[in-house]
Formats: sequence, C-alpha cells, structure tokens
Amino acid sequence: MSNLKPYLLIQLFLVFSFFGHGQENDDCTAAINIGTLSSPGPCIDGVQDGAPTTLTNQSTVGATAASPYVYQTGCTGGTMTTFALDTWYKFTATGTTANVNISGFPNVNVALYAGTCGNLLGRGCAIGSGGGSASLVVTQITIGETYYIQISGNSTTDTDNNFSISVDNDIDCDDCLLNSSITVSPAPVNGGYSPGQVVTFCYTVSGWSQQNTNWFHGVQISMGSAWTGAITATVPAATEQSPSNGYNWNYYSTSPGIANGETWPSGYYFDTPDAGTDPLDNYGDNCNGTACSWTFCWDLTVDPACIPGGDLSVFVNTSGDGESGSWTSVACGDDPVTVFNAVQICCGPPVLTSTPVTCLGGSDGTATATPGLGATPWDYVWTDSGGSTVASQNNVDGPHTATGLAADTYTVTITDDNGCVQVANIVVTTLPCPLPVFVPEPADTTVQCIGDVPAMTNLGYTDDCDVPGEVAGTDAPLVGTTCGGTITRTWIYTNPCGNTITATQIITVDDTTPPVLAGPPANVTVECIGDVPAMTNLGYTDNCDAPGSVVGTDVSDGLTCPETITRTWTYTDVCGNVSSVSQTIIVDDTTPPTASNPAAIAVQCVADIPAADPLLVTDEADNCSVPVVAFVSDASDGLTCPETIT
Repeated sequence: MSNLKPYLLIQLFLVFSFFGHGQENDDCTAAINIGTLSSPGPCIDGVQDGAPTTLTNQSTVGATAASPYVYQTGCTGGTMTTFALDTWYKFTATGTTANVNISGFPNVNVALYAGTCGNLLGRGCAIGSGGGSASLVVTQITIGETYYIQISGNSTTDTDNNFSISVDNDIDCDDCLLNSSITVSPAPVNGGYSPGQVVTFCYTVSGWSQQNTNWFHGVQISMGSAWTGAITATVPAATEQSPSNGYNWNYYSTSPGIANGETWPSGYYFDTPDAGTDPLDNYGDNCNGTACSWTFCWDLTVDPACIPGGDLSVFVNTSGDGESGSWTSVACGDDPVTVFNAVQICCGPPVLTSTPVTCLGGSDGTATATPGLGATPWDYVWTDSGGSTVASQNNVDGPHTATGLAADTYTVTITDDNGCVQVANIVVTTLPCPLPVFVPEPADTTVQCIGDVPAMTNLGYTDDCDVPGEVAGTDAPLVGTTCGGTITRTWIYTNPCGNTITATQIITVDDTTPPVLAGPPANVTVECIGDVPAMTNLGYTDNCDAPGSVVGTDVSDGLTCPETITRTWTYTDVCGNVSSVSQTIIVDDTTPPTASNPAAIAVQCVADIPAADPLLVTDEADNCSVPVVAFVSDASDGLTCPETIT
C-alpha cells in the first residue's frame, strides 16, 4: 500500500541458545521481581503514562553467562553480545507498551522477553551508549502477562556495580489494535529458511478498541523479496459479532479497490451480504474490547532460486472500517504493524554422527559433521557445552571430524563459502562400562583335613577401562564339620564405574582316609594259657588326627586244646574312619604230665595185693597245671605163677 499511516515496528526476534553455566540471581528463574507495574489509568485519549518503578544500586558483578545462554539479534544499536555476564528482572504488565530505561551502565545490553524461562520469546532489545544509558520501547504488550528483562555488558567480561533500571507501562488510547501476535511453523532455523520451504503463519488480534466507532475491517500482508509472493492455504478468522447475519471474513487475492482515497492491497476483509462482494463498501466486524479475538492463517513459500541472505520478512497491517471500509470517521492512525524477520539460507542442515567414549572419564569420542546443501568449502568450529572451542578447521571440502572428545554435548557451527551458517548439536555418549574379569576363576576343591585348606591368595583381575590388579579374598566360617563341611572363599572387585564382580571357591573339608595302625605282633602258639603274651597297646597314625596308641581286645573261641584267641586292635578317627589289625594266639598243651612209678612189690598170693593208693605217686608234675594222680585200673598179664599185675 502506498499511503498507509506510519507504523511502529514490533519485531519478533529469533532467540539463540548457547551452553554455559549460571548461578543464583543471574538467570531467568532467579529474576528479581519488580512486581505489577503502576497502571496507566483509564483509557480516554492519547497516550496514558504509568508511573515508573525504579531500582537503584543494581549490579552485574559476580554474574555468569547462564546455561543455556539467551540473547537477541536485530537490536536497536546492534546485536547483543553472547556469553555476556547477565542479570534478570521480571514484571507483570498493566499496559500495552513497555518502557525500560537503564542509566549508569556504559554500553549496556538490555532485552525484553515474553513466555516462560526455558521457552522465551524475544520481544525487543537495545544496545546502550558509552555514556551509560539505554532505552527500550516495546509495544503490543499483553496486560496481566509476565515479562522478563535481561541486562548485561557489551563484552564477555563487562560488569557494572551501580546502575539503575526504570520500568513503566503506557496505553496508547488512539490505537484500535490493542494486542496482536504472530506464530510460524516451522520456526526459522538459525534465523532463516531454505529454498522452496513452505511456512505457515497465523496472525492473532487479541482485543480491538473502536476508536471513533471504527470496527475491525481488514488485514493486509506484505513480504520480503525472497518469498515467491504467493499467499496460499488462506484460512480467514471467524466472525466475532453476534449475530453474524451471514457476515464473513474472506481473503481477496487481488486488490479490492479504493476506499477513503486509498488503494487497498490483497488481504483479509470483512464483507456483508447486503453490500455485494465488494468488501470496501461496508463496515467491519462489530466487536469491542479485550475479549475480541481473530486468528488468520496462510502459507508462504520461499523462492526456490536461493539468494544468500534474501529478505524473508513479513509485515502484517490492520485497518478499521474508517480506513478500508465505508465508515468515514478516521481513527486507528497509529496502529502498529507486526513484523516477522527471517533470511533465506542457501545451505541445508548438516548430518551429525558420533562415536562414544570407550570408558568413563575417557576422551576418545568423535563427532562428525557432513554438510548439507551449500557452497564448498566449509569452515567448521566445534564447541563444548561450556562454550570452549575443541576443534576447528577452515576451507574443508567435505565432512569434518572432531576427535579426542569427552562425553558431552557439542555444538558445531558450519559456514559455507557464501557465508551461510548452520548450527547443530550432537551428543557424545560413553559406552556402558564393561565388567572386569577375574583370571583365572578359581576351581572348587576338596581337602582331607582342615589343615589342608589352601592358604589365601590374591586373585588377579583385568578391566578394559582400568589397569589390571589383584584383590584379597575372604573366607566364610566353616559350615558343618571337618567331616564333610564347606568353606566359601570369596573375592570381590568393584571398578571405578561401580561394576562389581565376584568369584567364589567352595572348599570341602572331608576326611575319608582311615588311620594307620602299627603292625600287630606275629601269630603265636603257646602250650599253656599262662603263656599267652601280655596285652600291649598298639600305636597308630592319622592324616588329620594326632598319633596315639590303642589297647587291644581278646576274643576266645571257647575251645580247649587247642583254644584260639583272636587279639584285635581297633582305632576309629574323628570322622569315623576305622582301622583294625589282629593277632591269632593258639593255646595247645601238647606236653604230657610226668610222675615216677611206685616201687615194684612181690606178693605170694592174689589176696596179698595191696589196694591201689595214688598217694604212692609223689613226684607227679605238668607243664601247664598241677596234675591229679588217680587210680585207673589193674591190668594182669593173664599168667599165673608168676602173674604180673600192672
């Protein structure tokens, strides 16, 4: 349009993030709360000023660059410094214009954000003068919402320990447009879009003040030269007035004509059925106040013929029916235009790959960036999460690999030969920590005696992520007895990753070996029981018990002449192992007793033969016992004269 009223430009700035680290009171979440600002008062006409809220003796000394680091581009006076030492403030809005004034801080950077911490939307920024002052004016502020202020120096080290900040809200009562916003999908990457990319815009008007009875009537869209110029997939807003009576918002792809001396471009206009198809000969959508809301959506396409840095800005204007319709009372003369800024990027996003770090705490990871569309050669800069450069190389004709990396998140900035910049992040992880290994694993074993249990030894281990070593074991108490009990011997090692391995050896103590008795005396035969050798103890030895001796026992077969006596020595050790030896003693009296015959006598007659008298034998004797002399019989030779009787 050629003679549109002057507009205050409201920019939606691209917000970049870098990684640093923050501390109390110097990041968004710890922002000093200025509170709800003083109300500008009721809207009558002109600009209604709210009283400023001022904080003095403010300081950035001790601040750090927050993580992630947030800043804006396209500021009044330049671009904010990245990784500056910043402090944060917040306030609740009471008007539609925010005024932020800083004094006493040379070259100060000041920025205003909407949204929430971690999801901030840049609304405007300014770079102060060397004299120590800066002023930032941002319109289209939503009453009741919380806004955040970022203050920093103009370098990564600049601080100030005594500055003042003053914040107030205004309401421009001559504005019909109370508030508006624009959203885009997808959002620009690194501030721009690629050739041929389709972007969906949605523009929302939140509140309309019917100055001089001007009803909301039109939305006009203009754009930078790097778009194709075609507005497609148009979606008009729903009618707000009630009843609608068939009145509609429509999109007009060509100029609808002239109204109030102005040629109006293509755009969205409100049309009423009683006035035909010409939207310029009727009034607007009759809704007044902050509850009114309209949303208009459309698609724009980036020109396929890429021009590096081509203008992809979008301007959205609104008009009342006193401007583009049939109402003749002029108003809405200083309603702002909403501006979206982006550029055409002639390089595509890179493809990133990484190899993990082998071991915890190591630095053998890699990250590789393969550039997308763009003009060769490329310049590469790799930074870690703290913002330190870890690798860089210029004039590379293809991919680039950063080596020797620890586990971290890395940012690569790739600039092609046309100055097109792509920024991407890649995470280098650490492989799962391997388990150490005992070498060799000890085998279970069985021993006879508790004294045979092997001495404790250190067990060696290997670890792919640690030096090899040895660890001492521990023995659990004997379970059971030494006759079949077990001892559990355990070695435990935990590596620096916290991975633990355990080796266990079961030692069984079981005495199954019988004791050994000394050889028994040789078997013997004796004549008399009194000749049986005296009992003696027999010695023994045992593999587990102390040596000793044991007494034997005699068992007779109960017979005589011969009588067999079995003499046995038996020893049973602690575990019940038995050993026994025997000696056989035969008692057999084979020696007859002795005696002298009485003197022979002669008699005349048989009747003169004396009676048998054993007492006549006086020298009877026997080797084993006292003999008894007894008369057995008389024996005659059967002759007469003489007859011999024995």
